[in-house]
Amino acid sequence: MNIEVKLSTSCTSNDSIDEKYFHHGQLDTPYGALYMICSCIEDSHDCIIASSITFEIIRRIITSVPSLSAEKLLSSAIREANRAVHERFSNNPYMHEIGCELVALLLDPDEMNNALIFHVGHSRIYRIWDGNISRITKTHFRVSEESEQGTIDREVGRGHLEKRMSTHCIGVNEEIEPDIQRVFVQNGDRYIICTSGITDHVCESEFMRLLDMDSRKYADSILKRAEEYGAKNSVVQIIDICSSSGSG
Repeated sequence: MNIEVKLSTSCTSNDSIDEKYFHHGQLDTPYGALYMICSCIEDSHDCIIASSITFEIIRRIITSVPSLSAEKLLSSAIREANRAVHERFSNNPYMHEIGCELVALLLDPDEMNNALIFHVGHSRIYRIWDGNISRITKTHFRVSEESEQGTIDREVGRGHLEKRMSTHCIGVNEEIEPDIQRVFVQNGDRYIICTSGITDHVCESEFMRLLDMDSRKYADSILKRAEEYGAKNSVVQIIDICSSSGSG
């Protein structure tokens, strides 16, 4: 199966934050291609450092000679990155505001039916197939988690002052466990991997309205729509699953 990937990035022009706000891209690993975004939880240089540490530790571990399954190795890499970031800022009085979010999709051409998704934070992965869209990842924010459990009204939750209180991100706590899922991948799937700068401003119906574009134009259109609504620090990866044989 042939995998086509198109990537488009938009970052703030704020002088205090540069293009290093995000660490993202495609990593070729012994397990297949890993598409990953590490994004800061706050507009600060400490968070940029946290994002960089996370990306580099995961890159080093996941591209090494495999000694474990992909799931165990990447989980271990995320936990190691978390410990490194936590230790780096353990003496900082604002350490609860220093960290990063991570979302990643691992595609093995030999095992396409069982792709792996790893997720920590508010960034998201969507899957579009046969005219349908579904959000694969769960949002790790206090109000969102409470509303999903039915303990707070969803409409009230959207405007809640604490909606940005992260309950799960890399570096804030001493230990962390990433969310891991196996997803069924089939011919014709489109995956949207994006940060909260996108999903705060572009709804699922707009994802679908823009769908009839190739992956590059689609990524650019999503970013343009997010920026029109005031988004900053946004990145989106579009992955189209293509097969000349039409099989999954």
